Amino acid sequence: MSYHHLTTFERGRIQELLSLGYSHRKIAQKLNRHRSCIDTERFIAAQLNENSNGLLRESYAKKTDLASVRQEDLTHNLFLINSRPRKCLGWKSPIQVFLHEVAHLT
Repeated sequence: MSYHHLTTFERGRIQELLSLGYSHRKIAQKLNRHRSCIDTERFIAAQLNENSNGLLRESYAKKTDLASVRQEDLTHNLFLINSRPRKCLGWKSPIQVFLHEVAHLT
């Protein structure tokens, strides 16, 4: 069994199998990974989701129902979040990194 980092495909597969009701043990068997990889991936995904929600909530009043926010406003605020430089990206923004990667695909 492998302890290496999971690929993007494997991360998507984990989400899919979890939504189908598979246990972490069964998912690990299907992906030929150690169970701790699956547990760690779920923990990281939960932290990332919480952080993203926190960043988005900075743009709105505390009890604002995001379902009532106009799509244009939401898109604008998400653009602002993704334009922020990140230490983990060498002080580049996610948009800069994404566009750099896309430019090298052709």
